[in-house]
Amino acid sequence: MRAALVSEGPPKYERKPVGSAVDAVEDAIRAQLKAVPTMPATVIAERVGWTRGMTVFKERVRELRPAYLPPNPAGRTTYEAGDIAQCDLWFPPTTVPVGVQFGGCDGQIGNCLPIVSGWNYMVRLYRPRAAVLRGLDISRSIYATDDLYKLRHLRG
Repeated sequence: MRAALVSEGPPKYERKPVGSAVDAVEDAIRAQLKAVPTMPATVIAERVGWTRGMTVFKERVRELRPAYLPPNPAGRTTYEAGDIAQCDLWFPPTTVPVGVQFGGCDGQIGNCLPIVSGWNYMVRLYRPRAAVLRGLDISRSIYATDDLYKLRHLRG
């Protein structure tokens, strides 16, 4: 009773965490992942001599694998200043000469897109027919035959 009065809160049942059966082979799993980070869990289980259930084993491999995978260069979500650029296209109401120059814009060239060094770009420029722009020439547009069939049947 005295212990309950002296304590700061209600009594709590605390139990030491019990280890998992996978703990015994975790070092071997880490060694396999270090050698080949993309190795399937079933192959790792066979190589480390795992004979028990696969669910708990696969969960442990799933937890450990990200530490051994190489970073995905396309998966970044943070950028430093100057690491990323955006190029917006401007469609002026006047006739613009055909041809585009990438980079080296000195104000003298009309069709110049300022591009940051070290970045790759692919730009596709085309001028559709006026009927396509108005939406009247659907049969001769870029739709495939199957798409035309679907469009005609959707209209009724």
